[in-house]
Amino acid sequence: MTDFSPRLGLPYLQSNQAQKHVTLNSALRQLDALAQMHVQSRSIYEQPATPAPGDAYILNAARSGTSWGALPEHTLVVWEDGVWQAYTPRAGWQALVIDEAAPVFFDGSSWKAVAPRSAENHLLNGAFQLWQRGTALTLPATAGTASYTADRWAVIQTAPAHGLAVTRVATGMPQTPDAARLTRPLGQAAAGEVHFLQALESQASACLAGEPVCAAIRLRCGAGFEGRTVTLEIITGRGADQGAALLASTGWTGQQVIASAALPAIASGFVEHFVSGVVPSDATQLAVRLRVTAPDIAAADDWLEITSATLQAGFTPIPAPPRPAALEMLLAQRFFRVQGFGSGAPLVAGESTAQAFVAAVSATAARLIVDLPVAMRRPPDVAFFRGAYAAGADAIWNIRSGGSWINGSSTTLEVRTETQLIIEVSASVTEGLSYRINGGWAADAEL
Repeated sequence: MTDFSPRLGLPYLQSNQAQKHVTLNSALRQLDALAQMHVQSRSIYEQPATPAPGDAYILNAARSGTSWGALPEHTLVVWEDGVWQAYTPRAGWQALVIDEAAPVFFDGSSWKAVAPRSAENHLLNGAFQLWQRGTALTLPATAGTASYTADRWAVIQTAPAHGLAVTRVATGMPQTPDAARLTRPLGQAAAGEVHFLQALESQASACLAGEPVCAAIRLRCGAGFEGRTVTLEIITGRGADQGAALLASTGWTGQQVIASAALPAIASGFVEHFVSGVVPSDATQLAVRLRVTAPDIAAADDWLEITSATLQAGFTPIPAPPRPAALEMLLAQRFFRVQGFGSGAPLVAGESTAQAFVAAVSATAARLIVDLPVAMRRPPDVAFFRGAYAAGADAIWNIRSGGSWINGSSTTLEVRTETQLIIEVSASVTEGLSYRINGGWAADAEL
């Protein structure tokens, strides 16, 4: 055994040592200086004339004074028993600098400021408060297809399945009142895995390259969910804006799982789970994925609820409130936006009744110009609907003048850019008049 401890250099007592109290007191004095380390300053350069017991400083390049001037830069000095005790720092030591109200650490050559960790959540809609596509969705029985549910969240079934439902439910928690519930219908046969994931676009991933990250999520389940294996993963790739379905088939360029954990048995109350890893320096895209097995026939209450999903810098999650819903909506509408027009009940979940008018530009066509308030990620794919919005719907609008509805013969997209749509309805109209719309559009620029 060596004579000193490896981390703080504290002297050990020897079995045949005389005057053991001297060594012990020296170790205690050193421990008092170094444990919970805090210093008055690292910018003061003149040796204080009347320091108080326990005052400590980190010496800088301009240090001066009888004791300080003879010591190397970066030395930690503490006023103890009427003298300046000097301690040579080791890599990894940390101290709170009182006059800066900030922590520093020694990297082996100099003291560096510790950059404050951001609590920013790099996932969108992690609190599951946005459901532009509807709050109760039944997925198609197709393997490998990415079906978007709550905004920015995709569900993929690795084997054909029937009737998997994704719905918005209440959590009973004030800060995150919403969750996504994945439900297998009673009697459904085993259907491989269900992947619930969010893929970040490349520009949102760049700031995390080479950094430690952690993904956290809160889960609870119904009584029929017992026996399922749930795995939480962080995945990286080296391509540009690769999609969710491609990730599920391990098709991302340079796809790599940097963190993965099979979670303990899911409880009936919400419990947080997290995994962490280091993003490769050449990674250009990240994703967080929850993989759920469905190994047997679905029982009653075979559901899993998901909320409070985060992806943050660092190895452990930092508690943080979700973004305000209005801001989250602006961010989400870069990927998807739906707008319905008509009278009576809202055509889109959560949307107030809205009206819009097309202007007749000829005897056979009326046109609507839509300036998007948020630029979309790319020129979007656009679908039209009449009545309530439904994913995959495509229909011809009706227009109204006075007391009569006119059935259009076609609804077409004349112009689409990241910031503007020009939509034309073919119908028998009077040039120069305006007509009210019965219908809506959905613009999709998802990965």
